[in-house]
Amino acid sequence: MKRFSLLGLIFFLSACLPGLGQASAPQITDPQAAVQTMAAATIAALPTNTPLPTANLPTSTPILPTLPPTLTPFPSLTPFPSLTSVPTLVSSGTPTPDAGAEYNNPQGDQNYGCMIIGQTPEDWTIYPPSGDNLTVAWRIRNIGAQNWDSNNVQIDFTGGTRMMPIGVRPTLTEAIASGQEGALLITFTLPTRRERYVTRWALTHGGQSFCDFAFQVNIK
Repeated sequence: MKRFSLLGLIFFLSACLPGLGQASAPQITDPQAAVQTMAAATIAALPTNTPLPTANLPTSTPILPTLPPTLTPFPSLTPFPSLTSVPTLVSSGTPTPDAGAEYNNPQGDQNYGCMIIGQTPEDWTIYPPSGDNLTVAWRIRNIGAQNWDSNNVQIDFTGGTRMMPIGVRPTLTEAIASGQEGALLITFTLPTRRERYVTRWALTHGGQSFCDFAFQVNIK
């Protein structure tokens, strides 16, 4: 079968190629070699395939995705103003100019002088009408050259509402040496009528006042 196929191909090629099969053609002694020679010649005679022209395509610019616009930040909130602290409520009523006016003010002379440092309770503390006793304490400094005791220094009422029975006279509860501090105590009877009261007193020597002080209270 193989030999038959080769002979058929030879006759086919001889019919297609001019001059092939005429009496002047050389005698084929090896059919297979002749077929290979003719096949090579046929292939060589085929036109060369021209490669497709390369298209001069423009270089494309990559398309980037469109980014969303930058979000405008929200305006910062204006901080709330700091709250003003509520003033501390005082336990006193309406003060007067002489409330505590004697504090830290030197009084008297070089022999008998004083300075009131403070007092408890404070002026204009509110109390209900009761008639109860209330002891007020002053912190006092002896700034004179003489020592104080109940023999040479007295406590006298000088004005306002006395707030103790007539004839009752307070006295120094302790001696206070020159340059020293001590306590001055007076016990009052609170009024029973709703009102503001001031009671004024003084330390005296030989009938002469050298140290004034007062207590002011609000009965309501």
